[in-house]
Amino acid sequence: ILSQLQPPNSSSGTRQESPDYQVFLLYSCGEEASFTEDLVTQLQAAYPQSTIVGGICSAGYCSVPTAGTTRSDLEHLSSPELTQWYKGLGGKVGSTSSDRAQWASLTKTQLVDRVWDLVQSRPYRLRLLNEGAIFGVGLAGQVPVRSVVSRGVQSLTNTTAGAEREPTRTFCIHQASLHRPGDAEYLFAGTDPEQAPPYHLVQSVRHVETGKIYTPRQLQNTYHQPDFIGLQRADGPEDGFDLHMPHPLSFNLNAYLFLLNPGENSNSSNKKSALSAHQSLEGSYMDLLDMTGPACLRDMDQTMASLKEQTQKEDILGAIMVSCSARGPAASSMLNERMADATRFAQTFAHVPCLGFYAGGEIGPLALAGKRRDIFRQGQATLQGFTAVFALFIVPKFTLSADCTALLNDDPVHVQQFVRQKYGSGDNSNNSAMPVEA
Repeated sequence: ILSQLQPPNSSSGTRQESPDYQVFLLYSCGEEASFTEDLVTQLQAAYPQSTIVGGICSAGYCSVPTAGTTRSDLEHLSSPELTQWYKGLGGKVGSTSSDRAQWASLTKTQLVDRVWDLVQSRPYRLRLLNEGAIFGVGLAGQVPVRSVVSRGVQSLTNTTAGAEREPTRTFCIHQASLHRPGDAEYLFAGTDPEQAPPYHLVQSVRHVETGKIYTPRQLQNTYHQPDFIGLQRADGPEDGFDLHMPHPLSFNLNAYLFLLNPGENSNSSNKKSALSAHQSLEGSYMDLLDMTGPACLRDMDQTMASLKEQTQKEDILGAIMVSCSARGPAASSMLNERMADATRFAQTFAHVPCLGFYAGGEIGPLALAGKRRDIFRQGQATLQGFTAVFALFIVPKFTLSADCTALLNDDPVHVQQFVRQKYGSGDNSNNSAMPVEA
């Protein structure tokens, strides 16, 4: 897939300049879904400023050019494959039992004839992808697409009475270490160097107000095992908390373990993330977080309110929503509402079309917890769960001044009227006039 994004060599044999991809809409299904996270990581590394949105689905379609297809190619297909081709070219098999029986009675030659008729008039066919595929769209240039991500959590350490338990800066990291492959104390010695990840170990945290030091076990005994650990650099550009699932080895090590991507170094680190391959976590803020239904709904409400506020001078033309299948469409024990995410978007942006699907894993920028100054997210794409990811088509509002009148109508009558006013009456007495037909 990465090689497909590179332009072909020119006629002189030199490599053309690679397009400046800004947005990827990415989908995966079947057994190929196991490669999704690796692909997203490599794609983000290759195009660090791009926004990647998508998800894991059960099946999908892509457009395949029919140019170059011969009748002989069709003759080598099976009858079920010819049927799929026919449907992909827009042919109608019928939905009744008699329609299906009639179609099943066709010989292979008759099937080839029908498909060949459509191939000659259709430049593309839809190909069903359901056995295993990764597919999508890459958009380069000035692409008016931005992303927002919602996933609600509440703080275990924020015990303020009556508070909504937003993530808090109650604890900061007191002692931490950064380890790379080859270090004497590296945990994964013997791992293939290309697959060996750098990692952070957090040995202790300090209560900001009392100064008391806690080890991870002491902190967990005081509260309980969290669903997520929130990290926030004191000097970082983001004002939300990065969300990281606790690593299974953390309790045995009595140290929170945070893995970086294999091969990540000081040149490839995403400086927007709390996790860096060249800077210790010491001094960063940390919180223990649980995911709850009310917190998810509250975060979605806050996300939509912030989106509306931050696009007051812009128009949202449309939206693609990829929501976790555990968030809908049916009400669940976690979210006791049907289609909670889509409903909230529709309530806030009643006239904006929104389409999408419920995924078995969502692709999007890393979800943040807590209030954020900027609702839009770019880079840091990952495969995550129980999120709602939006790709939004946003353009500046265009308003005419009070003394400006525009007639946006290309009806032939209006075009002829414009030509006459611009170039003359159109009669032969005026040599400078342009014929109306022109």
